Amino acid sequence: MKTISERNRILNEVKDNCYLAFFDGNPEEGGKEILTGRKKVNFPVATNGYVKSTNQLDFTGGEEVFGNATGVAKYWGVYDSEVGGKLLYYFILPYEVRIVKDSTITIKAGNCVLKEG
Repeated sequence: MKTISERNRILNEVKDNCYLAFFDGNPEEGGKEILTGRKKVNFPVATNGYVKSTNQLDFTGGEEVFGNATGVAKYWGVYDSEVGGKLLYYFILPYEVRIVKDSTITIKAGNCVLKEG
């Protein structure tokens, strides 16, 4: 897990190049990215220790892309690149999300929240 200072830096400094991805488990403990393709997520300047996404994200389950199968998302993470790149931030989902081929998962604006600490 990122240290508190790393997460706070991300919260306060990274806004323009953020891409959201789903994982089938903890990405730092072997969890694999699920095949939806990363979506660009926009964040404004953080206020009062948190920031909410400003755009809607639509993920569609697909075929094998990154060498793992479509499945059940348990975590989501924020990368600094659409492909490859550095995992900046991740957290456990409040409930599991089943992603199957040709299904669409929508995350409404404001529903992706990053918090300090």
